[in-house]
Amino acid sequence: MRVSEPGTALRGALRRLQSVAQALRHGARQPSTSPLTALQNVIATLAAHAAVRPQRCPAAYVLDWQRYLLDSQQRLSPRAVRYLCWEPAVATEARFQTYLDAEVGALSTRSLQGLVWCCHTCWSPAFAAAAVAQQVHRRLATYQGEHALLKHWRQHADVLLGPSGPRQLATALVAQRAPIATFCNAWAIDARSPYVLAVLRHALPYCLQEMVGEPALRSYLLTTLLPWSGWTLQDFHAAVGATVLHPVTATTVGMPERLMQLVLADVRLGDPRLPSQTHNWLGLPQEARQRFVHWLSSADITFFFDHVLPESKDQEERKTFWLRYAPRVLRSRPLLHEADVSRLQPMLHQMPEQVVHFGYIDGSTSAFILDFGAVVVVQVSDISDACYVYGKRSFEPLVPDFWRSQPFTVDELAVPKQAATIYHHQTWEKDVAEILTLCDIRPTYKDTA
Repeated sequence: MRVSEPGTALRGALRRLQSVAQALRHGARQPSTSPLTALQNVIATLAAHAAVRPQRCPAAYVLDWQRYLLDSQQRLSPRAVRYLCWEPAVATEARFQTYLDAEVGALSTRSLQGLVWCCHTCWSPAFAAAAVAQQVHRRLATYQGEHALLKHWRQHADVLLGPSGPRQLATALVAQRAPIATFCNAWAIDARSPYVLAVLRHALPYCLQEMVGEPALRSYLLTTLLPWSGWTLQDFHAAVGATVLHPVTATTVGMPERLMQLVLADVRLGDPRLPSQTHNWLGLPQEARQRFVHWLSSADITFFFDHVLPESKDQEERKTFWLRYAPRVLRSRPLLHEADVSRLQPMLHQMPEQVVHFGYIDGSTSAFILDFGAVVVVQVSDISDACYVYGKRSFEPLVPDFWRSQPFTVDELAVPKQAATIYHHQTWEKDVAEILTLCDIRPTYKDTA
């Protein structure tokens, strides 16, 4: 029988009507269940099923299909049809779907799995709303076989092949707080597919929304959603930017630190202050970059005053003073002498990403540099118990390479003739604040994050 012969279209239409009638009878027998409840239960139900393994379509069968397109009198063998159901460029073509209706009828379980897999491989909002996705949806919804996986897929055909399916599946994923690979294996869908990317694109903003009232989702965001390897670069940038700017992130104890650790260790972003990594942040909102630098500066200040600077009676006051200025810091860098590096080695191993940028300094004293742009402040750990405040033009000739790997020296950092030297006596805070104010650098007395 040929597609062009009289009566072919009528017979194909009759098959479709019979399939729809069977689906309607089957649906009428199904008990009503909350969509979200059904989706939340599906992991436990499907977990025992093996994941769908894609079949590679031999090139010879693709050539057979191309010959058919040139001459519709050509026939496709049943074996060719089964393999072509796994070839996205063919399976998602309208003429192939028409051929299946007219010449094949009921598909094998592997062929139907292949059509679903191909739809997920070609997924986009436009594809989901187009005719081919609707035809494959009809085939799945009218499936009458006994294959366990396909029976479960049939119950959730709208999720797997409907335009709103990724959003529904994203809700279930976040509600379950499931590992992404486990979730995809349970549904027997390809975690690398554009369909799953669409699911995650819905899951991330939903998680950000729900974590306001559900603290457990904050950890899920940082441990599962953000580190997912399937993000495109643009998606990853958007996800990190949205997380950095979310108000819950700044107000949850430990969350900025965990986010910093994740981002600094990821080659797609890293430290926005480092010249080699600044370009990685061009795809993020400027406000997100500024806030992240603020967190890094605060971490540097805390690290230096808590662990590097020798103990003093006003040590906590000094740290608090500089933390108020952290939002105005453009870059900061602790410089450790050899003895401090050895003493702090266990801590440096525990938080390698957060202090990977620290530098070295010769001699027996460590130092700390805070660059505000117009003004640079150098705090030396023990010499005269002083800090040095430089104008930008005075500091740059002394330290032309802020991020150099070679050790610094105290002589190049503590140059009283080039800087305002502030000793830590009773009025030091007032003296430093007055200098910074002259350059329009003012403290923040509340959390600006």
